[in-house]
Amino acid sequence: MSIFSLKFLAFIIVLLIAYFGIFRKYQWQCLLLASYVFYVMVGGYLSSVFILLSTITVFLGARAIEGKESPKKKRILLTVLIFNLAILAVIKYGRFALGLVGLGGAVGIGDVVGVEGAVGTEGAVGDIFSKIGLPLGISFYTFQALGYLMDVYRGKAKAEDNPFKFALFVSFFPQILQGPISRFGELHEQLVDTHKFSFERLKLGAERMLWGYFKKLVIADRIAVMSNNIYSNYEVEGYAGLTIFIGVIFYGIQIYADFSGGMDIVIGLSEALGITLPENFRQPFWARSVSEFWQRWHVTLGTWMRDYVFYPLALSKPFARLGKKARNVFGNKTGKVIPTCIASFIVFTLVGIWHGSGWNYVIYGLYQAMFVATGTLFAGAYEKVDDALHISNDNKAWHIFQMMRTLVIITFGRYLSRAASVSDAVGMIKATFSSFNPHIIYDGTLLNLGISGKEMLVLIISIIIMFSADVIHEKGCRIRETLETKGLFLRWAIYLAGIFVVVIFGVYGYGFTSAGFIYQGF
Repeated sequence: MSIFSLKFLAFIIVLLIAYFGIFRKYQWQCLLLASYVFYVMVGGYLSSVFILLSTITVFLGARAIEGKESPKKKRILLTVLIFNLAILAVIKYGRFALGLVGLGGAVGIGDVVGVEGAVGTEGAVGDIFSKIGLPLGISFYTFQALGYLMDVYRGKAKAEDNPFKFALFVSFFPQILQGPISRFGELHEQLVDTHKFSFERLKLGAERMLWGYFKKLVIADRIAVMSNNIYSNYEVEGYAGLTIFIGVIFYGIQIYADFSGGMDIVIGLSEALGITLPENFRQPFWARSVSEFWQRWHVTLGTWMRDYVFYPLALSKPFARLGKKARNVFGNKTGKVIPTCIASFIVFTLVGIWHGSGWNYVIYGLYQAMFVATGTLFAGAYEKVDDALHISNDNKAWHIFQMMRTLVIITFGRYLSRAASVSDAVGMIKATFSSFNPHIIYDGTLLNLGISGKEMLVLIISIIIMFSADVIHEKGCRIRETLETKGLFLRWAIYLAGIFVVVIFGVYGYGFTSAGFIYQGF
């Protein structure tokens, strides 16, 4: 069941009627049933085994941790963490690992790819991985469940004593596809509370969902035609120079529209149900550094990594000893940030690996880590250079330069995160610098990448609308709330125009078939 289908729309309508009407005294039970029905319909029965395993082990582990002495608590914590992370690692990275050691067939580095379709592991083992596939939302619900477990261990959350309520926290269906990764303290009470029907809330949720469908169906899926063509056929078609670079830029816009559009649908649907989920994007293309970009992109993954990986590493005794030695060798100012830089490298390497099972994802994580860590390490030197050149932090031209610089750095990372392998990424980079062809902007070349001139016009106008909304949000204006202050005629004109655009240029646009979310594969 695709969330772009009429079947999903019928599913939501039935749920809303049951949730606010027929079973209004049993709302959380209704949500739990709906979540598992959705999970089985989208992910299949086999996927359900894994989410049940995670739910049961983490629930029992948290109950066992509460009230135990410290040594016992730690043993229980480590056992449950290792068990769940092992399931994630084997299913998501097992084929990649077997390929590295040469089991199941000779596999070269270039043969091991990410979530786009791993190859190289043959025979019975390969058949097992193919049958299992990637269970729906496994990265998201595993991190969410383990975050709860660590919060119970730290005394920041009380262990839930109802296994079914905890199962709802893990499996809440709007966020199971691609997050956001919620915290127990933020979400649990909302899920089990009783919510009264609110037409205002329903309307605001529907508006947010419509905006998400616009970004996904009109922008992301339209760009996918071009980006898939360039990434898959750059050698066959002889694409080079600016053609590839523009394609990679478009892919960056595609993944933003795809992921943030999915978040709008998820958050809007939850809002209609009376549940507030955390925001996952804060206008990332307005970031002035790579570090800031990751504070604005996939926010809940970043905060999860910060709280459960970065801080435990940076504040650990081994890192404290490392910091002391570094200060003795490099001086106090430089030495004290070295442990932070190393922790950042570890975190971003994990973020890269989280995105997929291939060397390209490992290198992608290290690439991002390099800019984040050096930004921290040389922050003082950069300030001195700015002072020497009399560059003001309030200078708008300087802000624009920083944003463009960050965009270029992030864009080059897209070669790695989207290419099928390291060798493909390297080949595309070489082809990008092998030709200087600015004429492709005006000679019609861009119209031979899979979409027509009319479709390109629709795409460009849609992208302008999306980024205009980002500009407005960056300035602190909330568009939905502002729209509520306008006249009835204007509001409904905008609503109907939005529906018309999504239906005509999205779902039913000629030659376009809506694909699953990109991050659904992560």
